[in-house]
Amino acid sequence: LKRFSFSSYSGNKIETSIQIPLQGLSLEQIMSSTQGRDRQTSYNLFGVSCHSGGLRGGHYVAHCKNPDDGRWYLRNDARVSPSGEGIVAQLGSTAYVLFFQRVSSAPGGGAGT
Repeated sequence: LKRFSFSSYSGNKIETSIQIPLQGLSLEQIMSSTQGRDRQTSYNLFGVSCHSGGLRGGHYVAHCKNPDDGRWYLRNDARVSPSGEGIVAQLGSTAYVLFFQRVSSAPGGGAGT
């Protein structure tokens, strides 16, 4: 996400809040219609990198979904602590990078990546 803006005279941190989709992000309306491509593809969020602070200094943390237990965890330097979907959904003004995994309908009705 674009979180910093610069002009010839100054720089600013952009803290506009966004809505973060946790599951089922669909890009169907903006995707081209290439023959043979699965237009029903959706994406599920599995990580968010967040920045707090300003242009001259700050701190990064990450909220990541563990693929083994399906739970969210906050990674802050050497510390890892439980997080949750409710917390992740509220990160809209500090989110810096969003990580999604493609989920689509595989032949035979199963889920594929």
